[in-house]
Parts: sequence; C-alpha cells; structure tokens
Amino acid sequence: MADIAVKSGKVCIQDSNDFYAWTQSEFCTMSNVKFVFVDTAKCQEKANALSQLKLKPVRGTMKVHAVKGKGNSMIAIRNTSCYCQECINPETSCKTWMDEFTINEDTNTSIMQTQDERNSSNKNTERVNVKENDYVAAKYLDNWYVGKVLDVDGEDNTVKISFFEHKKKAFQWSYRPDIIWVDHDQILCKVTKQTPVGKSKRMLQILPTDMKLGEDMFDHQ
Repeated sequence: MADIAVKSGKVCIQDSNDFYAWTQSEFCTMSNVKFVFVDTAKCQEKANALSQLKLKPVRGTMKVHAVKGKGNSMIAIRNTSCYCQECINPETSCKTWMDEFTINEDTNTSIMQTQDERNSSNKNTERVNVKENDYVAAKYLDNWYVGKVLDVDGEDNTVKISFFEHKKKAFQWSYRPDIIWVDHDQILCKVTKQTPVGKSKRMLQILPTDMKLGEDMFDHQ
C-alpha cells in the first residue's frame, strides 16, 4: 500500500518517521491495522535487556506453529494450533501442549534454581543415568510423577518424558499425552516397568519399593 501511495505522488517516504506519518494520514487505507512507532533508543534498550538473558533454545522450532506464554520463564508449545474449549481461553490450555523453559538460569523465579544452588542441593546425590524407554520418577514444579523416557539431550542436559496420570495408588496413560522436557537433575530415580492391574488392565502399578524410593528422593531434594 505504501509503495502505491509513493508512486502516485501523494506522499514521500524516505525513512521510518515518514512511513509512520503516512500510516496516520488520510492517504493510508489500512484503517483496520494499528501502527506503533518505536524509536531507536527504545529498541536498543530492549536489545540490551535481552542480551543479559541466558536464553535456552527450544528444540524443533521449525515444526512449532503455536506458542503460549505461561509466566515464570515457561512457554507451552504445539506443532499446530488447538481450538478445543480449554485452548480458546487464553489463560488455559489442554494437555496436548508441551511445556518448555526459555532460560537456563534465573535467580528471580521461584521455579528455577541457579547452577550453584543445584550443585549444593545435589552434592550428595549421584546423577541418575537414563536412556530412551527407561521408566523414571521425576520432579516437576512442586510434585513428582512417573513417566517413560522418550529422548535424552546430552548437550542441553534435559530429558523428554511422557508422564503417566496418577490415579490413587496406580497410574495410567493420560488421554491427552503429557510430554515435557525436564532438567536431568530433576530425575529422582528409575522405576521398574509397570504391572497392569484391574479388570481392564488399563491401570498400571509400580512396585511399593519404587513408590517409596520416589517419595523419599522427592522429600530430600
């Protein structure tokens, strides 16, 4: 639209100031678009602030077409958009989304710890070596869960886990996949493969010793 206005001789646009002036004039036909002018100083200020963040890249971004901010340096991602009742609400989302942290360290958030704090809290704990298809108990936010390891990223020190849904003393695969990447340090322990229980055999149960170990490891972290 701007190039047409220039070619017609109605306006002269040589820089960003001229362009913004055109958007506010009667010659601009894009009345349904809101334009905001941000000067160089503000852009530089924001660039300086962003340069101080230790950003963590999100894996597979070329496939991601839907992103939701969740606060506390966390986002929810999905390969495609979802229009279910939960996702229509901007404050909520269904379980088909995957949570990702966007920074490696942040001393201003209660969810993440600095590397020094992690080393201190885990100085007497051996790191749990896991591989694809292992079953583990892992800490996530303020609780712990059981899940299956789908992938391990040695460079980012993270583990991709598909978590089970906890049903009293048993577990079951969630109706909507609950898959997230967690810090390797959040792995509490390995668990033995679940045993099907109940009439339908849809419910799964882990050994009482594994349940006790997961609880103890969580309580002492």
